[in-house]
Amino acid sequence: MPATHSINPMPPFRKPLSERTAILLLLLFAVALILPAAYLGLPENYDLGQHLRFARTWHDEMASGNLIPLWGAADNAGLGSAGVRFYPPATHFMMGVIQFASGSWYDTLWITLLIWMFIGSIGVFRLASEWSSSTVALTSALLYAIVPYHLMQVFQMFLLAEFIAAAIIPFCFLYAHRLITEGGTTNILLFSIAYSGLVLTHIPMTIIGTLSLGVFLLTFVSAENFRRLIYRFVPAFTISLIATAFYWVRMVTEISWIKHNTPEYYATGPYNYSTYLFPILYSAGEAYLPRLLWLIDVCIVATFVLFIPPLFVAISKKFKAQRHLTALLTVAGCSLFMMSILSTPIWDNVSLIQKLQFPYRWLVPASLAAALSFPIAVAALAEGRAELSRAFAYPLLSILIVVIVFDVSQVIVPSAPVPRAEFERSVEKLDQEPACDCWWPMWASRDVMKNSERIFAGGRGFSISRWASTERKFTVESGTSETVRIGTFFYPHWIASVNGLPTEVSKDSNGLIEIPIPTGTAEVTLEFREPRVVIWSRFASGAAICAIFLLFLFTTIRSRNP
Repeated sequence: MPATHSINPMPPFRKPLSERTAILLLLLFAVALILPAAYLGLPENYDLGQHLRFARTWHDEMASGNLIPLWGAADNAGLGSAGVRFYPPATHFMMGVIQFASGSWYDTLWITLLIWMFIGSIGVFRLASEWSSSTVALTSALLYAIVPYHLMQVFQMFLLAEFIAAAIIPFCFLYAHRLITEGGTTNILLFSIAYSGLVLTHIPMTIIGTLSLGVFLLTFVSAENFRRLIYRFVPAFTISLIATAFYWVRMVTEISWIKHNTPEYYATGPYNYSTYLFPILYSAGEAYLPRLLWLIDVCIVATFVLFIPPLFVAISKKFKAQRHLTALLTVAGCSLFMMSILSTPIWDNVSLIQKLQFPYRWLVPASLAAALSFPIAVAALAEGRAELSRAFAYPLLSILIVVIVFDVSQVIVPSAPVPRAEFERSVEKLDQEPACDCWWPMWASRDVMKNSERIFAGGRGFSISRWASTERKFTVESGTSETVRIGTFFYPHWIASVNGLPTEVSKDSNGLIEIPIPTGTAEVTLEFREPRVVIWSRFASGAAICAIFLLFLFTTIRSRNP
């Protein structure tokens, strides 16, 4: 008989590993992935400039003593922007804080990437540790770091906020699982903190993450525990909603005033969701090759190749598939369905889903499920075997090689990094270039950039005494013109007074502020004021955050000193 060939069982799956060692290895791996960008250059993408605009607004306002910016005064060559009122604040708040320490937006960006690559890996490690050994959990965390879409978010698309949200989602699943299995006040608070972080980071990932959590939760629901889970999750979500009210109340009440809410940015042209349904080869038509959409198709295939071992374990009679593996495969299956043409009826009829813009964003929960389930399945295949035969080992190794080769050849190498000096020059030009008009008010015209004057008073002289981000004071000399136009986008929260009397604020044909003034000397004051509902939402969020902190401190002390 011919000799059978075998290799040693995968020792990493069997050797114990301390948590401290695992975290150190994750830090070193994150440094190895991100640090080259600090020296070779940051990946360039259109979204990068917009993130810098928002982060700079947060930095400047914090430097002026304002904790929450009301208006992006420097954007669009000084015309301003309402985008900072709608985009979730966590990403740019953190960048603004790091900027104070680094003094360079280049360093701020790569440090931000490094921090969140590391945090996301820790989240996956702790989540996987709920079901498997620390060694298997470490493998899951390392795999999540290099799963194709996670790297594409950085090196190809620079979806910074989405990348950070992908680092927060594992913690949402972690504490959701603990609420399912353990309950307890501490886990309710920890889930609320994680979910609040998701809400404050990225809107599409909040929607996708919430739906994925719902699918994950349903696999654990039974008639016996249904009521118990309701009592645990309803308070957790309620606390999160109150803690984040300072952001979403403003966003929800004003969303109809912004261009980003129009079909132009989710149902037509390059933003048309139907173009990106998998397989994109079928959906995109002539744009498939010029826009490199084939890369997303290959990324989806490379990700779902990782599910071959988990599916084998789940359907094989030799293995007892545990509920967590079933839950992960269910999440992955729903994700694949939502990013494929099979879900077209849902996308066509649910406007909220359409506003996700890109169906491939469902790769985030799919990537998490792949990174968690692949090592678990491999460990199950290796368990109980003195040797792992080549019939198992080589296909598993081939799957990993496919993922790594794709990462290196199609994601990292073609990223076209921008060196530090060139990057700094591009940052200096931001003030003079228009931002994405998706963050302009609905009534703003694309011709508005032709108006460069801060004040236009029809030939009347003027002098400016104050020009701050949310307050402007100036005096217009006597003359015949009865209106003054301000080089700032009109927004309903701008309040004006002329010679101490309240005055109506209107807009011209391009969407700039116009104020009626008398023919005599006019002292004009223009202020941006938040409505009461927004102010009260801030008090509610502040109270909720303080309550979370105090209650968490109390439960921690009580658990240590029962």
